[in-house]
Amino acid sequence: MPSRAEAPITGYIPEGIDIYSENVGGKMLDVVLLNMRLHGRIAVCGMISQYNLDQPEGVHNLFCLISKQIRMEGFLVFDYYHLYPTFLDLVRQYIKEGKIVYLEDKAEGLESGPAALIGLYTGSNVGKQVVNWMTKLWPIKTIGPTLPSMYLDKRVEDDKDYSINLFKPNADACMEWLNTKESDSVVYVSFGSLASLGEEQKEELAWGLKGSNKYFLWVVRASEENKLLSKFAEETSEKGLLVTWCPQLEVLAHPAVGCFITHCGWNSTLEGLSLGVPMVTMPQ
Repeated sequence: MPSRAEAPITGYIPEGIDIYSENVGGKMLDVVLLNMRLHGRIAVCGMISQYNLDQPEGVHNLFCLISKQIRMEGFLVFDYYHLYPTFLDLVRQYIKEGKIVYLEDKAEGLESGPAALIGLYTGSNVGKQVVNWMTKLWPIKTIGPTLPSMYLDKRVEDDKDYSINLFKPNADACMEWLNTKESDSVVYVSFGSLASLGEEQKEELAWGLKGSNKYFLWVVRASEENKLLSKFAEETSEKGLLVTWCPQLEVLAHPAVGCFITHCGWNSTLEGLSLGVPMVTMPQ
């Protein structure tokens, strides 16, 4: 149910499950507390997005926490990140068996690039059609890029980062290393927070970086590390730096970075384009 609802619609669907969405905290949480069962349990997950609020929402009906003996527990999806490969295997199998049907816009070959780009702006792709349809129900506007102001127009002095990191970045090690390199001399390699390279891909990429004889900064998440990369890091320590995570905006904005090898994730693509870093794309 939308968060503006006052009570669940039990009269229409008595066996249904009440789900409140649309916003986090505020009115939604007020209604949830009133309708919780005894000893109910709330997974406080969406509350993390309150870091976007200028003024934190107040909470009412807190007496329900006592009268209904409610339990509240935070939920971080990355606590279950080790299950992601299993999830991918299951979803791929479902797609192969036809249990999951999805739509995508795919352009084959460089010659189809101009038409695909025009379609992106004229509304011929599925994503744009969905947004156009939803505007009939709600006044939705697509915005962007949503990079911190200090990397774009510099109008908001304290807007320097996203205020949240999925993993702990090796910020000091990255920036100190980059500070020792000349302008446009470093290849930055990162495949985001979710994309996973196969073992053969990792090996080929490692050989390519080594063979280029260029300086490189390669982000390899802790879950992606293996013996091959550990040995590779030792053999290329004079030319490269491998880290488990880094402050990507700071890295891309650093004058030493002259190339970005990316999986074409949404954030990475926006950041690379906005900061004017040439990209070598490896869609995953």
